Amino acid sequence: MNEIVYSNLKRMLRMGKQVIIFVHKRGETYSTADEIIEMLKEKPNDKMLFECDDSWKSKKEVDRS
Repeated sequence: MNEIVYSNLKRMLRMGKQVIIFVHKRGETYSTADEIIEMLKEKPNDKMLFECDDSWKSKKEVDRS
């Protein structure tokens, strides 16, 4: 199922859009994000889609939480 999410995520990012992923249960948030990150690690060519000018700010916020 997350392969479909990843595929649509890439499609929307290529179009220059922002993406929010909604999951059915609150507990699925982490597992879905973790699986998408693992997919990204397997496909290093897609990494550029997830980078932005302010990515350092996001990383800093995540590290704090």
